[in-house]
Amino acid sequence: MKVFRWGFVWLGFSLLFLSHFFFSHTYATKPIPPAKVNMEVKVGWNGGYKWDQVPVKVMLTSRDGQSAIGDLIITNTNPYKFMESDSEGIPVKKSVHVSPDKPTEVSLLVRSNQISSEFYLVFQDRSSKTSPAFFTLNGYRISEVDIMVGVLSDNSNLHKKFQDWLYSSKNQRPIRTYPLQVSDIPNQAKMLAGLDILVIDPSTKAKLSSAQVDALRLWVSSGGTLVVGGGKSANNMSKELESLLPITLKRSTTTIHDLKNIARWGMPPQSLEISQVQLKENSKLLLSSGSDPILVSRELGKGYVKFATYELFSSPMINWVGNNDLWQQHLIKEGIEFTYDSGLRDLAEEGIIKQDIQKKLPILRNIMIILIIYFFIIGPILYFGLAHLKKRIWAWVAVPCLSLILSSSLYFYGVSLRGDMIEQWNYGFIEMDESGKAILHGESTFLSQEDDPYHVRLPKGFAWPIDSDSKVSVQIGEGADLIYPHVGQWTRKEFYTEMTKPVHGGFTAKVRQENDRLVGSITNQTNLPLKNIHLTIQGKTYFVLSQLAPKSTREINIAPASAKRNLDLSNSEKALYQQFRDEHHLMRTSEGVAVLKEKNDIIGFTQVDFTHSTIVDRKIKKNHLYLVSGSVDIENKK
Repeated sequence: MKVFRWGFVWLGFSLLFLSHFFFSHTYATKPIPPAKVNMEVKVGWNGGYKWDQVPVKVMLTSRDGQSAIGDLIITNTNPYKFMESDSEGIPVKKSVHVSPDKPTEVSLLVRSNQISSEFYLVFQDRSSKTSPAFFTLNGYRISEVDIMVGVLSDNSNLHKKFQDWLYSSKNQRPIRTYPLQVSDIPNQAKMLAGLDILVIDPSTKAKLSSAQVDALRLWVSSGGTLVVGGGKSANNMSKELESLLPITLKRSTTTIHDLKNIARWGMPPQSLEISQVQLKENSKLLLSSGSDPILVSRELGKGYVKFATYELFSSPMINWVGNNDLWQQHLIKEGIEFTYDSGLRDLAEEGIIKQDIQKKLPILRNIMIILIIYFFIIGPILYFGLAHLKKRIWAWVAVPCLSLILSSSLYFYGVSLRGDMIEQWNYGFIEMDESGKAILHGESTFLSQEDDPYHVRLPKGFAWPIDSDSKVSVQIGEGADLIYPHVGQWTRKEFYTEMTKPVHGGFTAKVRQENDRLVGSITNQTNLPLKNIHLTIQGKTYFVLSQLAPKSTREINIAPASAKRNLDLSNSEKALYQQFRDEHHLMRTSEGVAVLKEKNDIIGFTQVDFTHSTIVDRKIKKNHLYLVSGSVDIENKK
């Protein structure tokens, strides 16, 4: 009977083992459903890219007519093994909703070191476990000397025409041109990374949105060159795009016959229909026919906006023999420099930001004084004092109490200097535009408190990590998210910031010379409070105002003898000003020699929170310092 009972036990365990093996084997070999979406990916510009940030366009379409929600992830794990492995990859876009009835387009920025056959872009479906939709991130690096030109037009063949205009046997820089549609212009400037020149045909039927124009504004200020054509088609140009131009359109045209100024490049046509325009302040007339402008330019940050008052791609100018020499001179020979950082890396390398961090550390001398006082109190004074009172037994209470007081004092001393919040420093340049919008190129640094992941969020604008940690997740949309998977305690992390923002006015100086004095007014129509206002006229810098409130104007009357060689500024303000001066007042000749330009400037500083960046689920203490540059109008210059 006992043997019979043990036989049943053995049989039960055997059946349990066999059923587990059978069902687990069946589950393991059960085929995974196919991917619910199709993925099409375009890397860079026809697969080519120049810089660290590579624009990537992803087109997702539903296979079964049902919607899907998932994440776009970059991984170097085989996509079929990725679903079963513990690897999480690097998210580049969270919560992508794929429409059931139309394609879903997603724009990404990817690090250049991830553009290789070793990395995959995977769509990870959240709703169900399916086979992965993935794409190998293949591409090729284009030389930095190559000139990349985008031509925005409804005619996809016009880019070849512009390539012919820029080509020259004397020019050693290869020309690459790309046809673009309005839908190809992003809402983030860095999505244009790699383009040196963008040409806009105003006859294009679709119009650029205000967000797209803001992206172009930021792209130009970073070093891009924007070329826009005129003529009849420009009469319907949007106000947003017009705000970028060096002219104001009168929304009418006229015909000119005196074209001798362009005859140097080739036989001109007998007549030319042009837009009637009015030049804006600080614009530069490059070509004209009498009082009628033909080609006008303006500087915007590090870049240029050029407006041709005639139809670029219509008769008679589309086949004009002088196009090659004209655009060679006004685009190629002027030199094209395109940079993809804020120009503030020197602040970190020179230790300006680090100096601000370290100056708030507890002073070692003060700590030593506290410890010496404590040593004498806990030692001789406490011993002899209690002995005199014949209360030595009180030492059992006095010593712990004094230790508690000491540790509390040191703690509150540290908190008073640094606090218990994450501290962030924001620096940058704010350039005012005539449209009432400000352009920011900045750098931010935060100092971690704990050994943890950190998530930086900008509600609007662009952010990009400075360090080379490729595991940082960068997610770009209307704003930007930087997700650091691991940051050590008391570790400094830096990132670039860029954005355009309405400030509802300009920052201007109107001055004239009267009896060897500078007389005029400084106007701050922005919503930014400004301090330490300095005016530079013909290479001489004057301190004019210590404060200038928003929406206010102050009269000035300055003697030439008050020009300053060394400005009364803090170290951080001096570093920003020096960087600004190097970028705006130094010009390099063809031999590479730096020459100081006598350029007129009005600058001030503001400490407002311009980017409104946050660190998710963390308390943060912010410090801000931005150099604000405006425009100078000199009247009756003598």
